[in-house]
Amino acid sequence: MNLREIAKKMILVNILKRTAMRETMGEIHCGQEPILEYLGTHESSSQKDIAEFLHVTPASVALSTKRMEKSGLISKMPDTDNLRRNVISITDKGKKTHETCSRRRDSIDEHMFDGFSEKDLETFSAYFDKIIFNFTGETQEITPEVFSHYISKLKMFDLKNKEKQRGKN
Repeated sequence: MNLREIAKKMILVNILKRTAMRETMGEIHCGQEPILEYLGTHESSSQKDIAEFLHVTPASVALSTKRMEKSGLISKMPDTDNLRRNVISITDKGKKTHETCSRRRDSIDEHMFDGFSEKDLETFSAYFDKIIFNFTGETQEITPEVFSHYISKLKMFDLKNKEKQRGKN
């Protein structure tokens, strides 16, 4: 089988899942759900904390949280210890919205793997482990730290490319 065709199928599956997520998210933008998830476990956080955890720019978080505050999903209050910093908290509406999104995401995942036996899923997971090993040379549990490492690596690569482009102009 043609490897390029297999890679295209992997990309298409990613696009189909992202499309399904957007269709079911309801009132929130897809980038806002990870913020709600973070705030659900890290009460009273700053934009900087959220940005660092999600590996996005503080400006990106500022834009999302501004919209989320208008929608009543989060609240922002000045930090009593540092008036230049806002403390961001999830509201009851934000908690309910996050719960709904989590259930919808789980439903999409269940639908995506409908008809797969437990053995099929184990085999499928092993194939992904092999692909990850081929890229990284590592076999380890996929923790948030592992994701963070590779996201940071990707961002550094993007930053270097942007700097090269600026130098050419």
